[in-house]
Amino acid sequence: MGLAETAAPITQGVVRRIRQHPDTAVSRPRGGIHEVFAPANEPYPLITWTLVADPVVKDHGTDADEGTREIRALVDIEVWSRSSVEAKTLDGLLATWFNERAAPDLDALVDEQHVYHLERIGRSGGSGPATDDEGRKYYREGGAYAIWTTTPIAKPA
Repeated sequence: MGLAETAAPITQGVVRRIRQHPDTAVSRPRGGIHEVFAPANEPYPLITWTLVADPVVKDHGTDADEGTREIRALVDIEVWSRSSVEAKTLDGLLATWFNERAAPDLDALVDEQHVYHLERIGRSGGSGPATDDEGRKYYREGGAYAIWTTTPIAKPA
């Protein structure tokens, strides 16, 4: 399976889309954008993203009949902040930004794949204040996003 036939272009597209947000509080949060965990002592706010599980991959046809590979990924995107209002606000901006109607050119989201579905399917975080390893209080708000793509099935090498 080539790189274009995996979730890697999807997760790369998620980070690229966050960085393209017109509000710099989202596109360039003080603590950065990180995969799964942020390093210790990062300033708040920060954003993390996580590929929740290996994506569901289904083949429709073969390379001989110009078949396609369908990739269904689930990605969590979460905002971490010392302020619950800031966390909710930035999460709301992301929820609007990762919406089929807000991203009319969905194919620009994922390189070498056709995006046919982009939807926030549920909340994550929002459990109230918690304390990090440094003893700092933080709030976490976010959501799970379904991103479904297709790509042509590659011809055997």
